[in-house]
Amino acid sequence: MRSAQKRGNGVFSAHGSILIEHDPELLAAVLISRKSKEAFVKEIADSTTSLNHHLSSKVDIGELQEKVLTGFEDTLGITFSRGSLTESETKLKDRLRREKYQSTAWNLSREVPFTKAFTNSSCGLPVKEVRYVSRRS
Repeated sequence: MRSAQKRGNGVFSAHGSILIEHDPELLAAVLISRKSKEAFVKEIADSTTSLNHHLSSKVDIGELQEKVLTGFEDTLGITFSRGSLTESETKLKDRLRREKYQSTAWNLSREVPFTKAFTNSSCGLPVKEVRYVSRRS
């Protein structure tokens, strides 16, 4: 199990998952591996854990979401604001889900049937800035 990372031009981006609960048997049943089922279950069990495994009480998802958000704000010195997708963004989301992410080919073999690039001109989206309000002076 790994996180996804991208490095370049002096920046670093990473994302991963916070498991609240996990079942190595179930994960081995739904993930693809060249290893035997038993070996894959052992690898998952040995290399992953979950919050609930280490805490005395079950994690409240709403509380966890708030703590993660607050942690990012405090660490980065920013304030996030809630928003919603524009009509164009909603259309793009629906199109990607339907034509790409629900495709067996894309999910299993990475033979992407949806080849049109999602550039500003091809999808009709305006270029948007990522905005935040800095709390640092």
